[in-house]
Amino acid sequence: MCLIGMHRSGTSLAARILSLLGVSLGAPEGLLPPGPDNPAGYWENKSIQEFDDELLAALGGAWDQPPLLAAGWELDPALEPQRVRAGEILRTDFSLDGTPSHSSSMPLTRGVIGAQFGSPVVTGNQRRARRALMACARRLTLA
Repeated sequence: MCLIGMHRSGTSLAARILSLLGVSLGAPEGLLPPGPDNPAGYWENKSIQEFDDELLAALGGAWDQPPLLAAGWELDPALEPQRVRAGEILRTDFSLDGTPSHSSSMPLTRGVIGAQFGSPVVTGNQRRARRALMACARRLTLA
């Protein structure tokens, strides 16, 4: 199972619920620690977050400045190092039944998951855009 969503859209709550239902988020020591903007915890795997940042950088972007991507970008042979890295994370950090992911890396990650484990189930959560943006603004003032 893959959970996708933008920052401050409720993914931490959804990930926690999934973990309580038995979906593996990786080892507890591999989760991001709670922060001032999310004191209950993010329930997000640190390796996946780092991978997403690495992938965005390789594509010329960042979490707050996503790159413009052409259709089929995830098939680019130049991204083979990122495919290998994603496979390593899946093998070392997760059981076969689940993995959280960021929405920006989902097209590439979906291919890696499918090649190794079969088609993933992808779920997302909805939050009104204005509320999510306001939460992002509050988060940036806490940084």
